[in-house]
Amino acid sequence: MPLILLRPKKTKTKPNGRPSRCPYCGSDLFQRWGEVTKPIKDKQDLNVKIYRYRCDVCDRTFRDYPDGVDRSEYTRGTRQLAALIWALGYSYRDVVSLFDEL
Repeated sequence: MPLILLRPKKTKTKPNGRPSRCPYCGSDLFQRWGEVTKPIKDKQDLNVKIYRYRCDVCDRTFRDYPDGVDRSEYTRGTRQLAALIWALGYSYRDVVSLFDEL
């Protein structure tokens, strides 16, 4: 029987550093425009810091998320694990009940 070994990346609670470019116009002129603490659901509940930046060229704002986190309330690793379990043939209800037990 084949064995599947999953090693999800550890979710960080702060961004690694300042982004290098604006995702909209590519400029490197922007300033930090605020920060927010967001609750994230993972193996344990986390509170991650998300920094918001404002570009000086295009005047648009963007957020810089830590590794493994995006707009969702669940980490990328948790969502990928749920998708893998569903792809193995479990129903949506079974996936939800499995995560409730964990």
